[in-house]
Amino acid sequence: MSIDQSDVQLKQYSDGLTKLLDIINSKSGVFDLNNNVNDIKKNEAIRLLRSLDEYNGREKSLIYLGFLGHYSTGKSSTINSILNLQGESARPHGLDRTDKQITLITKQENLNSLILMVRTGDVPIRISSIESDLLKNIVLMDTPGSGDPSILNELVRDILPVCDYLFYFISAANPLDDADLPLLKEKSRDLKFIPMKVILTRANEFAQDENEQLTETNFNEKSSKELVGNLIAKFKEFASIEMDEKDVFLIDNKACFRIEALREFIIHEVSSRSTDKALQVHSHKVNFFKTKSSALREHFFKIVISKIEDLGLYLKKAEENKKKYEDSVNISNNNLTNSWFQKEQKIKTSFTEFEKAITETAKKLTLPENIWQAVNFIKWQNDVKLFIHQEAVSESNLIIMNYKNELKNSISMQVFDLKIKLSNHEFDENTDIGELLKLDFNFKLDVKRELHGSTDLNYKVSRFWHESRSVVKETAEEIKSNISTMLGRIRGKYPLKNLKDYVEESMQNLNQDIDKFFSIAELYRTAILSRHVKDYINNLNLGKNLDDLDQDFLAQDKLQLAQEASNAIYFNYELKNSKTEQIFSQIENDILNVKIQNIVLEDELNIKGKQEKLFSDIKPAIVFQNVYDIFSQKVENRLLKEYENITQRVSKIYIGKRNTYLEEIDNWKKDTKKLIKNIILLILTTVLVLAITFNFNMEIPQTIFWVIITTIISGTIFELYKNYISLSIFKNFVKSGSRVFAAKNKFSLEMRHAIDEIITDFDLGSLEIENSIIYTEIEREWSQQFETLKSNTEAMSLAEIYTQLNNISIELRSINLKYSQTGTEVFSQYLSYYNNPESNISHLNGISNKIKINSIEPSFLHLQEVSKELNLSKENIGAVVF
Repeated sequence: MSIDQSDVQLKQYSDGLTKLLDIINSKSGVFDLNNNVNDIKKNEAIRLLRSLDEYNGREKSLIYLGFLGHYSTGKSSTINSILNLQGESARPHGLDRTDKQITLITKQENLNSLILMVRTGDVPIRISSIESDLLKNIVLMDTPGSGDPSILNELVRDILPVCDYLFYFISAANPLDDADLPLLKEKSRDLKFIPMKVILTRANEFAQDENEQLTETNFNEKSSKELVGNLIAKFKEFASIEMDEKDVFLIDNKACFRIEALREFIIHEVSSRSTDKALQVHSHKVNFFKTKSSALREHFFKIVISKIEDLGLYLKKAEENKKKYEDSVNISNNNLTNSWFQKEQKIKTSFTEFEKAITETAKKLTLPENIWQAVNFIKWQNDVKLFIHQEAVSESNLIIMNYKNELKNSISMQVFDLKIKLSNHEFDENTDIGELLKLDFNFKLDVKRELHGSTDLNYKVSRFWHESRSVVKETAEEIKSNISTMLGRIRGKYPLKNLKDYVEESMQNLNQDIDKFFSIAELYRTAILSRHVKDYINNLNLGKNLDDLDQDFLAQDKLQLAQEASNAIYFNYELKNSKTEQIFSQIENDILNVKIQNIVLEDELNIKGKQEKLFSDIKPAIVFQNVYDIFSQKVENRLLKEYENITQRVSKIYIGKRNTYLEEIDNWKKDTKKLIKNIILLILTTVLVLAITFNFNMEIPQTIFWVIITTIISGTIFELYKNYISLSIFKNFVKSGSRVFAAKNKFSLEMRHAIDEIITDFDLGSLEIENSIIYTEIEREWSQQFETLKSNTEAMSLAEIYTQLNNISIELRSINLKYSQTGTEVFSQYLSYYNNPESNISHLNGISNKIKINSIEPSFLHLQEVSKELNLSKENIGAVVF
């Protein structure tokens, strides 16, 4: 192949690479792969094109010698040695990386042929002219150290293909380390046809006598050969480069050791090489550029084919899932709805707690109109009244006990007199029981009796006024506590702060959901939530491209859409909060004003509480005669009634006993009547007999016979009466008389005994006397005196302070009501954010649709455009020929 033909080919390869790079760099961005391997391939194409153009544009008669190697291995020093450069004309050198550019060194007359190669970049290329016969047809390429990756890429891709001969420098002090291998491996793989020699510098390492100048005689040949042998083995093992000892030059620049031999090699072996060898190397380079260009085209062609296939799969899968995505993926979701429900429940719970707190405060601030109606005042007043009642009962019991004792003594004496009177009384059928048992009772109480309240009663009254003052003081303290509580709520912005926390947390959750949705919308693959789609996108290497597409949307509109969503759900949030805080501020000022009034009253209460005693002793009271008269009358009625019962009982016994006595009298009377009748009969019989006899004697001459007969008859009758009739009657009469006498004695004895037993039962010790009349009047009197204490100076002062405290309490209730109304409105406002999820979801669906329209759809359009670009790129890459 001639030089001219190869130039045409090189021009064709250059045009092909240019077209390939134009396709890769097309505005569609389909080859903006964000992939290290493919980026390297793209950069490789750029460098290959640059290297090809530099090689094709150079002067063909010039021979390029590349001086390569790790920094500080003696490249620049060797150039100075072989060109005999010294002083200012010498190349800079040293242990540090002193030269960070590629320098093309040749004679002045050759510079025009090198101008096209001058450029900037990671490793700039500069030219330098040095007048030396060695450089007649030679261009020395002094390169920086090969340890830097960016320098390595520049050297391998740009410089090595241009070189006709390579000299690789290695320091004998550190032969072939890891920094040398990347470049050597690249050369071995792609540029085997370029001849290369190894320059082993710092040969002074092999000086037999370190204190002597390094010369052939002071050189340890054996050690050097061992090093060279090891070096050759390493080249083969680690870089796959075959060489032998003649390919290694061992030099020392300081001692100019074997520099001349190197110079001679360059003059005779390099600069005077044959045309055939030059054409052979040139042919290899042309083939190298063709092979590399074709491989790059095939690489990117396969990428396009793969991307077309992956994009087809992606679009198919995306189209299948698009409907599913649009139906199911929204900002509004179950989690968000549940969050709203939870917040609604929390707000309702908070509202219940708020109402409870407000109600409790209102209760605490609800005071009776005056101190006399205060609960504690009434409690202690009732305590005094109860004690007055107890004292009145106790005092009345004492009075009654004394009264009963006096009455008992009086009755006991009369009963004793009655018993003596009865002991000599003879009862008969004419005895008057009522008159007999009549007693002279004295039921009147002593009107001069006085009542004296106990010291305990005075203590109770004293304690009452002490506690009354405490009532006022506690009221002031309670108001103070309520003021503190209300101020704490207002200053803590309760419940606004808690509710704001809820809403701001909800806003944050909403923003997070919107962020998530934006993240879903950034790439359609994420929105579809398909592992395969994500794999497709990764295979396509379109992620960054789509990210950039959607990122523009997010950067411009994300905050606006998020704010729109918040405004739609939490409408007038900031404005209403601001108004509420203004109201709270005014309420706080109102409370502070009331607080000042309460402090003044507390001070006034503390001063007045030390001025005077709060009570005076209750004076004794004279019992009222009317009350005692009523009481005495009731006792008299009761006792007389009981005594009447006693009289009735005695009368009943008397009647029974008298009937028995009367029966004996009746029997005696009957016997008397019989006796009289018999006596009369005897007299009449005797008279009759005498009359008959007398009459008969008058008419009939008396004879002794009739006299005797009459006498016999009369005597017989008398004997019969005497023996059988009159004697029995008389005996009965005598016995009846005895029984009457005995019955009378028994009647008197039994009546005296019965009356004694019954009257003895008339004992006042067990007599229960109702004392309510007395203790009620005592209680009324003492209570009246107690009530008069409420009108004293101190009591009125306490009442006045209490009234002022009540006025403060009323004002606080009004403030509390205003606070309650404001809080209720706030709760209502905040509940409105959560109690209509359907409306919220509707708003969010609108936002979701906006994001879909502005984010997802552009992605689809872009991918469709990418598909067109890929197919066009496929056609264009297919049209590139190498």
